[in-house]
This record gives sequence, C-alpha cells and structure tokens, in this order.
Amino acid sequence: MNSDDTLSTGTRHILEAQGINKELIEKTLEMRAMAYIANIKSNLLTDTIFKTDSCKKGLDIAPLDLEKKVDSRTRELQIAVETLKATQEQLRKNNEELETRVNERTAEILKLSHTIEQSPSVVLITDTEGNIEYVNPRFTKITGYTFEDAIGQNPRILKSGKNTDEEYKQLWDTIMSGNEWRGELCNKKKNGELYWESVSISSFKNREGLISSFIAVTEDITERKSAEEKLRYARGYSDSLINSSLDMIISVDKERNIVTFNPAAEKTFGYKKEEVLGKHVGILYGKKPQDLQIYEVAIKSSEYEGEVINRRKDGSEFVSQLSTTVLYDPDGDIIGLMGISRDITERKNNEIKLLAAMEEAKSANEAKSTFLSSMSHEIRTPMNSILGFAQLLISNPQEPLAESQKEKVNHILDSGHLLLKLINEILDLSSIESGKLQISMESVDAASVIDEVIASVDPMGQNHKIHIINSVEHSGQFVMADYTRLKQVLINLLSNAIKYNRVNGTITVWNELTEANKIRIAVEDTGLGIAKERLESLFEPFNRLGAETLNKEGTGIGLTITKRLVELMGGSIHVDSVIGKGTKFYVDLEKAKAPSFKTVNTKDVLDGSKLLEKKEKKTLLYIENNPANLKLVESILKCQPGIDLLSTTQAQVGITIARVQQPDAILMDTNLPGMDGFEALRILKSVDATKEIPVIAISANAMSEDIKRGKACGFVDYITKPININEFLEVIDGI
Repeated sequence: MNSDDTLSTGTRHILEAQGINKELIEKTLEMRAMAYIANIKSNLLTDTIFKTDSCKKGLDIAPLDLEKKVDSRTRELQIAVETLKATQEQLRKNNEELETRVNERTAEILKLSHTIEQSPSVVLITDTEGNIEYVNPRFTKITGYTFEDAIGQNPRILKSGKNTDEEYKQLWDTIMSGNEWRGELCNKKKNGELYWESVSISSFKNREGLISSFIAVTEDITERKSAEEKLRYARGYSDSLINSSLDMIISVDKERNIVTFNPAAEKTFGYKKEEVLGKHVGILYGKKPQDLQIYEVAIKSSEYEGEVINRRKDGSEFVSQLSTTVLYDPDGDIIGLMGISRDITERKNNEIKLLAAMEEAKSANEAKSTFLSSMSHEIRTPMNSILGFAQLLISNPQEPLAESQKEKVNHILDSGHLLLKLINEILDLSSIESGKLQISMESVDAASVIDEVIASVDPMGQNHKIHIINSVEHSGQFVMADYTRLKQVLINLLSNAIKYNRVNGTITVWNELTEANKIRIAVEDTGLGIAKERLESLFEPFNRLGAETLNKEGTGIGLTITKRLVELMGGSIHVDSVIGKGTKFYVDLEKAKAPSFKTVNTKDVLDGSKLLEKKEKKTLLYIENNPANLKLVESILKCQPGIDLLSTTQAQVGITIARVQQPDAILMDTNLPGMDGFEALRILKSVDATKEIPVIAISANAMSEDIKRGKACGFVDYITKPININEFLEVIDGI
C-alpha cells in the first residue's frame, strides 16, 4: 500500500477535532486495501490464462481423453475468467465510487482544514503528555509564538500565575476522565503581556477507547474582561456612593416594589433593608393620596421633584424633598424608578420660624421707623425754635450781639446742627436698612458734582487751614448715580478728610477711568492715617476708631451710610491708609453715556407749580399749633418788608381765613390737632376760592418718604424743621 493512501496524523486529528466520522475514515482505508488486493488477483489470473493457452498448443497431439480433459478445464478456466472479469468490473465500479467519495471527503477535509487555519478562535492540539502537536495561525497572532516555537512545547509556556492550582487540577481531572472542560484562563503572551481566554478542551480516543490527544479551542476575551472589570468598579463605586450618601436613595421596580434601600433610608425610616425589599413603596408614604401617584407622574414626565409626606416605621410622619429618575434597561424599556430624598422637616420648621422672625423683624423695623420718625419730629420741633432764634440773634442787624455773645450763639448753632446731622443720618441709615430709601439713577457728570462739592466744603477747609487740590479731569466722564446721594457721599468723604487732617494739610481729589471701565473718584488726605488692622471696622456704625479721643465731633455712622449709598448705586468703595502719611478713599461707579438734554419751557414750569406772580405786598397765612414755632416765623418775617402775616393754631380756622382773606400763600404744619395738614390741604384744593393758593408745608416730619408724600399730595414746597432762615426766605421770595 502506498504512503499516499494513508491519512497523516495531523489531518486525522483535524478531522476528528471537527467531529468527522471515524468509521467513515476506516471504511475508506479498508476499501482502498480491497481494491489493491483485487488488482493483484486479476494479474495472477491473467498469467494463468496465458500459461493455459500455451499448454493447449503443446497438447494438440495428445490423446482424445486428454483433449476432453483439457476442454473441460478450459471451460472452467473460461468461466473463471468471465467471473474474474465480472469481479474486476465490479471492483472498478466500486473503486470509482470509492474514489469519488474519497475526493469529496478530501475536498471537505481541505475546506475544514482551511476553516481551522482561518478560524478567529485559537486551535491547539496536544498529545496525552501535553506536548503541542498543532496550533493554528490565530494562536500565533494572539500569543506571539510561531508554529515552530510552539510545536513540542507544553501549554505551560502560556501560564501567567493568575489562575490557582486548584483550577488547573479541576481542568486535568475533567479532561482525563473524557469530559469536556470549559472555563476562563488568564494567560501570558510571548512579550509578557497578560490576556484572558474563554477555553474549551476535549479529549480524543483511539479504537481501543484510550485517550490519544486533546484539542483546545479558545477565544480572546480580554476586552470583555476589561469591560467587566470597569463595570464591577462602576457598580462598586455606585454602591459606595449610594451606601455613603447622606440622602435617602430608594429604587422601585415597575410594580413599585422596593429594590434599593440605602443606610440613610434605614436610619430615617427606622426599617432594616431586609424588612422592606420586595414590598410596595406605599408603606413609606403618609396619608396624602397624591403622594402615592408620584410613580405615575414621574414616569409620565421622566422626572419628578417636590415635597412629599413620608411615614416612618413607628408611624410618625416627616416632610422630604424628593427628586426621581426613570430607570431603563439596555433596550430602552422602563424597569423602574430611583428616588433621592432628604428629610427637610427641620428645614421646614426653620422656615416657619424664619417667616415668623421675618414678620417679627418687619414689625420691629416698622416700629423702629415709627419711633425714629416720631423721635425726629419731637426733636426737630424744639430744635426749630432753638436754631431759629439762634440764627435771628446772630444775624439781626437791629439788635447786634457782642463778640462774646456771638461766640456763645455759634456754639448753640454748631451743637444744634451736629444734633440735626445725627438725626438725619440715623433716619437715612434706618431707611437704607429697611429698603425704603429710594435711589433715582441717572447719568451724572462726575466732574460737575465734584466741583460743586469742593466749592461747598472749601470754606470749612479754610477754617481748618486745609488746602483742597482739585485735580479733576473735565473730559465728560459720566457715571450712573443718584445725583443727590452722590453729592452726599462726596461731602461726607471731604468733610472727614478736612476733619481728620493735620494743620496746613492738603486734600487731593481726582477722577479716572479704571481698567474695569469704571469711573473712579478718589479723595486723598495727608492726615494721621489709619492702622491696617482697623480698616475692616471703618464702615461699622458708631465705630469711630478712637477718633473721639482726638476731640473731633462726629456721629460715627457717616462712613456706614456712605458705603451703603455707594453700594445702592451699584458701586464700591475702598480705602488705603498709611500711618503718618494719610488716607485715600476710592469710589468706583459704573460708566454712563452723556445724557440728552431737552429745552425746558420756563413758563410751563411756573404755570405747573401754580406759583403766584410777585406782588409789591404779600399776605401770608401760617397755620401752626406750636407757639414757639409760630413766634419764630413771625420774628423772621417781621424783618422782611412788604409781608403781612396772618396766623392761627387750628386748621379749620385757617381754611376759613383763607376763604375770606385770600392770602398770596399758605404756610402750614402737617401735624395739627384735630384736622391734620393733609386733610386741610385736600379741602383747600377742593374749594374754588382757595384751590389756586399755593400751600407750603413746614414740618418736623423730615424723612424722604414724608417729603415725597407731601409733594405728591399737592404742597408746592416742603420745608423741614429746624428752619434754615436763608433757605426759608428763598422759598418766600419765590412766591
């Protein structure tokens, strides 16, 4: 038999590894052997026939009986030849059929062999000792070992040490018993890199039923293992977050049965996780039926956030802030809901307390405002007489005072003005803190305001021997501010710079555009300076930082108000100071565009305010219930030629006088007994005989809202007590 007729061991292993029928392989080999033997027999028979024909020719001369025997023998041989020919024909047909089948199987074997060679899985065959007999190309691509490297080696060359001995023992026990082993192994490539494989190992048995070899088919699952590791890490991280969260985290399935219940939920509800898992989430809710509909609401809107009433294990209820997220499976189907909630019972209680405290604070603030307004009125009323008569004493040319008397009266005026300033600043601070101070923002020319303020405080500077340097840029720098309040801020800063400066010191005022595109107004003095550690307390109310020891008058709230006003105007104030060198204050305000001015028709203004034309002789009516204040105005106007003054202490009487006497103007206190000034004004404006008479309020109610209310009600002007005589006379002259 030729060697070509025998299948190689490797091919047989490959066939058997792929489940090719062993009996078919053996039958193929047997039929090839039978064809070989039949061919030999055919050759022998042909030889015999040839020799028989030769003998027959030599026996032609033999006797007749011999001829008969020969004929008989010849017929037998002919029959045998025919039989042999028939056998040969059958063998030929069988051989052709067998050859066809062998060719078909060979093609299948080649196809199968090609499939194994091209397989994305690693195929490895070993003998019973574990020595490698075959590896496919995928093995080389995965491990880095070539076919030549691997043949004859033991698969131990791939061991990484990551799998336990127990795992390998179980592997060998399984395959040696003829069973298939499946599992996962961490192996090592030729370059030392680790990789994971999913492994299937089977054994082959020979005809005697003995194991002759093993075949391993493996798949690289490194990426999957890496993904699983990341997933495990993510799950572990997620579990850690859930378990360590201070918020309650609870998830439910589609049937609203509890799936997750973290430690924070256990602590708050009083349930152990095992007590609630698998139970309906309704056991955690209070009696509000709408809370039980949260699942449906959340599913419909994909999320939910709100307050719910929960119930603890002991039956007590609490309020929680709940937010939910819908849970989906990989196919996008809803599988449940996760909720994160926090017990806000304490917060809700605090909110209730806070609301009560705010209401109480509001009441207290209103009471404070009422008190301050009342205090202001009660102080301003006597101060009106004190400062008013003091002004008359020092300015009356008909009754001049001696120098010593003037000095004493000036002390009265200074003290009175300081007290008045304190009252005004306290009222301003109260208005700011209560949010009642109104700010009218507009585009203001910074240079113009600074020039005006410097002009107003320069006399004060000269009295203190302080030189004010105006370094203002008049380049049209406009700021967004309340004109009156900005002026108040700058007056306060310059007044302090004068007050706390050294003799013959200087004050420099300038403006500039900052890098932040804001307008900066700076006031720098050469005073004693302020220690750095005390600067933070500079803007605290009533904290004068020890200035009281310098015998400097002050209220201690001027800078507090200044800072609040600057901030209300959207700006900021800063201070730098060096002991012994001086202090710089910076006020930064938003830059603004120049305003567009409109021409004002003076005639319309005069008509609108309904002021009377000036006459050579004026008659004024003064309605005032305080005798001292009434006497003060009488004394002031007594010195003014061309003015007749009518007076009364009652509003009703004053209305009657106005109807009869038709005065040129009415001066009226707003706080009158019985009928107050506002009611009296309403009546005066409702009567044809008096509705055109201008009415001027003179009141100790000096808060900004009082002034606005007065003008809104129809007073053409509003003079606050204590009266400044010069300003008062300017108003009278304007009638």
